[in-house]
Amino acid sequence: MVGKNQLKMKTWSKNKNYVLEVLRGYYPGMGSALSAFGIPFGHFVAARLINHLNDKNKNPWELLERCFIEDDRFSNSIRDMIPESSIRVYNSLKKKEDKTRINFLYLLSRFDLNLEQAEVLFVDEERGPFVKERKDSDYLKNPYLIYEDLRLSQLYVALDTLDLGLFYKNPEIDLFPDNLLLTDPLDERRIRSLTIQQLEKASSQGHTLLPRKQIVNQIRELPVAPECPVNSDYYTLAEEIFEDAIGITEMADGTPAYQLDRFVKSREILSKKINDRIGGKRMELTYDWSKLLEDELKEYTTGSPDAQELKAREEKAASLKEISESRFSVVIGPAGTGKTTLLSILAGQKEIENNGVLLLAPTGKARVRIEQLSRKINITTKTLAQFLIKYDRYDGKIYQYKFSDKYCEAKYETVILDESSMLTELMLATTIDCLKGVKRFIMVGDHRQLPPIGAGRPFIDIINHLKPENIINEFPRVGKAYAELTIKRRQGGSNREDLQLAEWFSGENLEPAADKVLNDILSGKESDYLRVEKWKNEQDFESIFEEVLIDELGLKDINDKEEFNRSFGAHDGRFFKRVEAAQNIENWQILSPIRDKIFGVTMLNRSIHKAFKQEIINYSRKPFSKLPYPLGNEEIVYGDKIINLANSSRHPKSVYPQDKHTLNYIANGEIGVVMGQW
Repeated sequence: MVGKNQLKMKTWSKNKNYVLEVLRGYYPGMGSALSAFGIPFGHFVAARLINHLNDKNKNPWELLERCFIEDDRFSNSIRDMIPESSIRVYNSLKKKEDKTRINFLYLLSRFDLNLEQAEVLFVDEERGPFVKERKDSDYLKNPYLIYEDLRLSQLYVALDTLDLGLFYKNPEIDLFPDNLLLTDPLDERRIRSLTIQQLEKASSQGHTLLPRKQIVNQIRELPVAPECPVNSDYYTLAEEIFEDAIGITEMADGTPAYQLDRFVKSREILSKKINDRIGGKRMELTYDWSKLLEDELKEYTTGSPDAQELKAREEKAASLKEISESRFSVVIGPAGTGKTTLLSILAGQKEIENNGVLLLAPTGKARVRIEQLSRKINITTKTLAQFLIKYDRYDGKIYQYKFSDKYCEAKYETVILDESSMLTELMLATTIDCLKGVKRFIMVGDHRQLPPIGAGRPFIDIINHLKPENIINEFPRVGKAYAELTIKRRQGGSNREDLQLAEWFSGENLEPAADKVLNDILSGKESDYLRVEKWKNEQDFESIFEEVLIDELGLKDINDKEEFNRSFGAHDGRFFKRVEAAQNIENWQILSPIRDKIFGVTMLNRSIHKAFKQEIINYSRKPFSKLPYPLGNEEIVYGDKIINLANSSRHPKSVYPQDKHTLNYIANGEIGVVMGQW
């Protein structure tokens, strides 16, 4: 709060919070608790009891128990809403010497839970899938376990919700259960859960551990009530109850640090599995990889291979020998260096192919691309999620990878993980832990691409662990369990200006003449692959953007709608057919690293819509239009270029063409055209 009236503002806020607290009462979750107990109209029963009391300082549970035995109009109306069996079970639990079960019911009523949350916690059979071996008494000893156990599920319960039910200043009634109240904001159970909360936030930002000092500062600044002014000294007590939830470790400089237990486990699994494989006995194979490469590439080679091509084949042959004989290996290299060719040749050898080859990819689009390139080979291709869900290692509801005691045993001797730079630590750990009987495990990707969305960057860590010293000065760059492809041969090879510019951001040593591309940009040299434009303001950008569209798509002017449509598959400039659209949809794309501003994704889409799709949008809005009404905020209509956002299977009869090569599958990231609505 800032300004001259801070005191008044704080007083006003405090008074309003008090009003809300009075309205909330001491048992905001009583309705959900009664429903979880088995009373069909639990929320109605709780509402009538609380309204009848009309005083938050009277206990609605005591009123409920009086209604079970008294014979007045109100009591009878309450009993009419409760099954007789529920009354008998409640009284039975109340009379038991061990009050754990009934006290747990009371405890749940103290928190503002919804019905699903209350059921999962109270019904032991519902609780099992979320947390194993958790007893009612555990929650009574540490109510913050409610947050910890459900934090990765759809039934997440906020820590603030638990604080509200546990911290009361001088309550005027005896609270059930057994006056369970917290008065110490620095209670070690609370510190533990707040630490877990900060570690979870850090994991969503890509971190698998945090220094204790940073966690302390974060907790001290949290807008929680009551405040938690923790310091490092309090962690000496809190660490005693960290077991099974938080790992205690150190940063590189020796300062104390913490990490979530699942990341402790994932790091241990990766370290042991990978080091055991690298140290294991190598496989003995007698393939002539140079000859196999020559045979594979013969149909793509005109005349004799040039010196650059021969060099590219030399590093591929050396890489094939290493990854085929090693129990674990990495293959790295930028786009165009032949990683897919390498894998196809390896997997295509009968001895390897017949013993089972599993190719996994983190995304559906990567999986589809590999499957299309490997049609001649008998291999199994799946996304990580598709593969792991069968072994209870992926939760599709919350997109969460996890560990389990189910394994894939002796089905595949060779496992290839494509696009490995996209893997989080947990994704890789649970995958490598799941697979049993694998003789050859290969990770493939370009470590210079964007990092994974999630915690950890295991591919880079593994590369740094395996990379031989001074390998950058050697050729080929092949070492124990390590193979790096460096020579680009796809689509113009390393002579393309766009690839030359990308090398400046690769983190690798640059060639002596690498600055030539920068000089070309500054001098305005024309190129088929690279064009650089600059603008001073938003109005300037709009005119430049129109100019680029006209030039790159071959339009007459910005109103040339027919040629615009032809550029991605409309055969006559108006209507789209399946074959033409499929063949041309990826002719061009517009990408932006941001969503907002005039040059962001949203405004770029709207600019194109306004220029080329306004007529069809207006037509689709008409009452008797043959086309559906424009869809969503972006007003998607017939002929729009769209991207798929989820992996999904399709019935064979709903896809085209219907032949043996059809995948019956649409991957996340696939691009298409809206056309079936006409």
